[in-house]
Amino acid sequence: MSEISLTVTQKRGDLVEGGFIIANKQIGYFFYYHRGSGVVSLDKFSLEAPLRLKGYGSLCYHQLEDHFRKEGFHRISLAADSLGGKSSHGFWEKMGFKSHKEDRYLMEKELQVSK
Repeated sequence: MSEISLTVTQKRGDLVEGGFIIANKQIGYFFYYHRGSGVVSLDKFSLEAPLRLKGYGSLCYHQLEDHFRKEGFHRISLAADSLGGKSSHGFWEKMGFKSHKEDRYLMEKELQVSK
């Protein structure tokens, strides 16, 4: 697999938008909001369909998690959704997230800050 890089393309108030790049081609995107007190809400995380279920999602997510650490965040929250009838809940569990409530897939993860 080629090296994946993360780019922040736009910041508007608490909203940050960016993408994932391989060989000068954008393969996915993300949006997140600063929620204050070191918490970030990941609103969108998506990869191009042909790259899904091939390990690229994990690689992109880890790039984003490293970015969050560098920005000083210590917790990530998100709502796992369904795309084409398939839930992303299992993916987020593999990334270390835990369900917040039984009736929805609101998930959070504490980040360990490296020193």
